[in-house]
Amino acid sequence: MLFYEASAKIQSCRIVEKYLKNSNGERSIHDQDERIWCDLEDCAIEYSGEHEYKIVVFVCYIDTNISNGRVEFRVISNNYTENAMEHIYSYIEKCGMKIYDFNIRETTYDRVNKMEDRLFHLDYEVVDRFFSCDFMKSGERRKKCREIYVDTNILKKQLYDKAVKLNCSETLLPELERIFVNRNTTNYLGNPVQYIITCSRNSVGYEIAKVIIAALYKQNRLRSSRIWISGLLSDQNESYGYSYCEASSVGIVIPDMKDVDDEYDKNRLRKAADRIGLMIEEYSSNVLTFVFVRRGNKRIKELIKDSAHNTNFCEIRQNTYMGAQAREYIKRDLIDKGIDESVADKIDIADDIEYYPDELDAKIHKCLGNILCTDIYSQYADYEIKHVERIKEREGNAYLELKSMIGLNNPKNIIDKIISYYNTRKIYRANGIEPPLSAVHMVFTGNPGTAKTTVARLFADILRDNKILPEGALIEAGRSDLVGEYVGQTAPKVKSLFRRAKGNVLFIDEAYSLVDGRRGLYGDEAINTLVQEMENNREDTIVILAGYPDKMQQFLDTNPGLTSRIAFHINFDDYTEEELYEILISMASKSGVRLSDEVHEKVIEIFGHACKHKDFGNGRFVRNIYEQALMNQTLRIARSTGQPSEKELRTLEAEDFNNLEVKETSEKEGRVIGF
Repeated sequence: MLFYEASAKIQSCRIVEKYLKNSNGERSIHDQDERIWCDLEDCAIEYSGEHEYKIVVFVCYIDTNISNGRVEFRVISNNYTENAMEHIYSYIEKCGMKIYDFNIRETTYDRVNKMEDRLFHLDYEVVDRFFSCDFMKSGERRKKCREIYVDTNILKKQLYDKAVKLNCSETLLPELERIFVNRNTTNYLGNPVQYIITCSRNSVGYEIAKVIIAALYKQNRLRSSRIWISGLLSDQNESYGYSYCEASSVGIVIPDMKDVDDEYDKNRLRKAADRIGLMIEEYSSNVLTFVFVRRGNKRIKELIKDSAHNTNFCEIRQNTYMGAQAREYIKRDLIDKGIDESVADKIDIADDIEYYPDELDAKIHKCLGNILCTDIYSQYADYEIKHVERIKEREGNAYLELKSMIGLNNPKNIIDKIISYYNTRKIYRANGIEPPLSAVHMVFTGNPGTAKTTVARLFADILRDNKILPEGALIEAGRSDLVGEYVGQTAPKVKSLFRRAKGNVLFIDEAYSLVDGRRGLYGDEAINTLVQEMENNREDTIVILAGYPDKMQQFLDTNPGLTSRIAFHINFDDYTEEELYEILISMASKSGVRLSDEVHEKVIEIFGHACKHKDFGNGRFVRNIYEQALMNQTLRIARSTGQPSEKELRTLEAEDFNNLEVKETSEKEGRVIGF
């Protein structure tokens, strides 16, 4: 089953105009709207019946003002050969609607499910006949489905580069060669293999799966780029897994099955593996499955293969290193960091153990941390890390989303460090040791468009997912939230804000506006109270001060107490030309738009020129030129002869990026530059 969402601008709509024209003040606006919706729903019911209930197209939002108004659609199809765009246009024609600026993209079940109130205004004949599978029946339908999207608008070379970066070159590169060995087929033919991914962490497994899915989708070997994420199938959710497979063509990821020693758990694991194997066997021709296992879990792999004995499996393994190979890996990493390779002698490597790259990275990090404490800053020798148990992997979708964001290596590394710090505290406490508490208040600095607010929001979600902060919401504040109108109002206002932010992350944007060049006024009172509250609430509140680098440094210099309470100063670098291109690809993919291969060279030139100017906008700059390119595309298509194909409607060409006008601010002046 496939789900789509589409939007457009309305030029005219016969149904809406009919009621507006004949209203004559006799009916209320509410009555008019109800009649409009009834007619739109009747059209949806009639259209679905005409197509044997294999597809439903319905309006979920319409602006009845019509003039440049907006309309949104949802499409649900259980016939994979149907063209969703053609059906929307046919439905639009049935409604007597004329539209422009049309956009369509594949979406998730959850996005469609949010519109169920509108969907189930359709009569029961449509609902029952169309949603005959268990997955879409009322009980299952209300279960939130955990899905993620895979960006398929990516160059073949980039997929190969990712395979190398993921340290899977030995098994993933050959599989990519097998995938790309044939030309694109016009029709989906089925899945010759299912996948078992052996990796160190779930987040690595997800990235490997995304590479494979993007490659298969490019070759028309998948009908959808959604991934449904499942856990171990139990008695309670087994039917849900099967019903999802009935309705699905998407990849199913079953994360992190571990070998166990307890007899009860062994029995439970055998049952779960048997369920998974049988499900894979039954739906292997329609559903692509990825099973994540940890290193050495041969028992689980064999159990699944035994249950799905008629299914072929391709195993993708993350590279591992033993003995001399592991030591060589460490030496190369130390040299890359500008550190003497002799430090490798201080890192204990067992000759009979296989190490994943991230495990070796952790050993290097631990060793360098100890050297800082014992050799460079000997006053911290008592803090040398003697032993830290393996820390539980970061949990939650927010962490995966952060890791999938383009660039941002510095923020990602520091957030990893913070999560490790809190998880290590849990280990100490579990062993009866109360470690010292350090504040983790932060400063985010960077130019506009470098994702400071987005990272702050994800950081708050990660803290909540890992049960580090009880609530983990992002509370955003500015000068007006901290400074009162009269003398004596500021301190209570700041304290009130901290009470509201308790258990959360307090994000103060453009914090230097508190001073605003007026030392000695209410801003000073706000800063003094802010410093006091940061100290008093450091156990359950994290403060992030954000803004431009120069202004932020001047602001911190105004109060030494403020500087001493900041644990991390994270600078968000401007994006490089290639990173800006990746952002453009992501934006286009989310709108159901692809970029032709020729676009790369064109936009790299544009981005290279923009990056020479200060405050060019980073991600906002990309959004600007993307929207202008969409406008140019509509003009190009309007001037062409003949009916454009769906591929043409959803593809941006290099010429669409000609004659763009974007405002860039240099260090000395602002000017308009035409590309």
